[in-house]
Amino acid sequence: MKYLNSVNLLIEQITVRFCYLLSLLLIAVFPSYANNPMSGAEIDIGVFSTGCSAFEVRLRPGNDISSELTNLQFTIKWPENTVGLINFSNDYGLAQQGPVFNEGGFNYAVFVSVPSTSIPVNWLTGEEYTVMTFTHDQSGTDSVDIFIAQDTWANQNNGMYYVEMLGLDNTGIVYHEVLNAYSGLCIDIGVFSTSCSGFEVRLRSGIDISSELTNLQFTLKWPENTIGLVNFYSDYGLTQQGPVFNSGGFNYAVFVVVPSMSMPLNWLGGEEYTVLTFDHDESWTGTTDILIAQDTWTTTNNAVFYMELLGLDNTGEVYHEALNIPVGPCCIAYLRLILQGAYDQTSGVMRNSINQAGNLPLSQPYNTSPWNYTGTESVVSFPDSIVDWVMVELRDQNDPSVIVERRAALLSISGLVLHTDFSDGISLTSDPGDYFLVVVHRNHMSVMSGNPVTLPNDSDPYDFREIVNTQPYLHNNPLPTVLELEPPGSGKYGMIAGDMNADNVLKYSGASNDRGPIISIISSVSGSTLLTATISGYYAEDVTLDNIVKYSGNGNDRAIIITNLGKLTGSNLLTVIYNSVVP
Repeated sequence: MKYLNSVNLLIEQITVRFCYLLSLLLIAVFPSYANNPMSGAEIDIGVFSTGCSAFEVRLRPGNDISSELTNLQFTIKWPENTVGLINFSNDYGLAQQGPVFNEGGFNYAVFVSVPSTSIPVNWLTGEEYTVMTFTHDQSGTDSVDIFIAQDTWANQNNGMYYVEMLGLDNTGIVYHEVLNAYSGLCIDIGVFSTSCSGFEVRLRSGIDISSELTNLQFTLKWPENTIGLVNFYSDYGLTQQGPVFNSGGFNYAVFVVVPSMSMPLNWLGGEEYTVLTFDHDESWTGTTDILIAQDTWTTTNNAVFYMELLGLDNTGEVYHEALNIPVGPCCIAYLRLILQGAYDQTSGVMRNSINQAGNLPLSQPYNTSPWNYTGTESVVSFPDSIVDWVMVELRDQNDPSVIVERRAALLSISGLVLHTDFSDGISLTSDPGDYFLVVVHRNHMSVMSGNPVTLPNDSDPYDFREIVNTQPYLHNNPLPTVLELEPPGSGKYGMIAGDMNADNVLKYSGASNDRGPIISIISSVSGSTLLTATISGYYAEDVTLDNIVKYSGNGNDRAIIITNLGKLTGSNLLTVIYNSVVP
């Protein structure tokens, strides 16, 4: 017995000395080990639902940590035949190991990070640090549970939670799981600035919807003592509930719709659908933020974003806010014009054939050469009154060759240049003041105002349709820059048609002429070399804007070029040209 006690004592002494020497070695090799010994902080892990389809994996240390992450692994577990997990993202080098495994009615996805270089961490006790985000694919119909796996499968497949700092195990416990998470369709909400004073609230679904709206509510939030919000309009029956509320330095306006009858929705995944439009009252200077409120006031007053389809909660996330928006007086240009090629002298207005055929693009078409305009103007659909897209430019009042701002706009059959919400006038972000106004079209010659125009000009729209009071820039000096429309003596003037290649030169023959592209596009699209062949659609070569590109026969797109050159120059030679005077 005495011998056994001596042996045990000797072993204990050797063990103590070994541990001491090991500690010295670790301190020498890993200096930060002195602040994070093997008996240091355990780091717990949890998985959380952060939105309709959004999730986070978070770590939470039990003590302050100033160390380096050298290994992290865990396994996400959820029931089979429910949802797919997608869009994994992290800043810690985590990568999925292998496919999604299936076992015992569950899915398992293993994630591991073994950084090639240690990742420094400075974490505070009790704080949560997100190490991975992901979403589900909105394919479920019931609730779903999502776990950090701690079961036999995870244990046997090296998929248990494990976190290591400088080679030392800091693995804690699983402190949170996601239970009864919504697994179905999510509809997100955003608020957007669409013009100088205009805004839209839009909804966006992750997948296609064919259902019915039974409830929708949200709250707009913006700083007190800035602007007023006015002119609310909704096709979905949204109405403001009560006055504008004030709390904590902010204004809150609550909007709700509970249709008396379900409202059918047929929405495409990823598309945005405007449910409310409004303006600010231009009563302030500087900038402001307009938000979909998600704060304590909104929660307390039962005014948070909520979206219901057929009685089921489809509430998603706020995916866009209108931040740092200028809210001073607006610079709005009011313009009137006629495209000569589209004008129908019988009806006295422009034809809307391309629109009627469904070939008018929903997004502005000037994002290609030679314009290379990067604006994002778009619409969901067109009213029958729209002819085509145009582009409006502000030019410097002292040097009209300098473009200050550009904006794509819509042209109505009567000649009104409209904003993309179909209101009269083009809202611009430049300061109110004096500018030359230029209008550009994809197959007509550009025109510019004869003098700088003071904006906003709502009381005196600039009208290129008549030249008595508003003569275009250098008109008849020496050549006309707009042409009188048929019949002679009509007193109506239009932008000159025929500039097919948009090079600001009207030319019938020779290099880079405007006639050649017509036969070229017909042949390319139809595969026919016949001069009588035609094609339909949205093409620059359709100078008459009748939805048909035609080289020969009645109403062809070629004849207007030579006719206009004769009117402009007085010459019947096929070699004459006309150069735009717009710099």
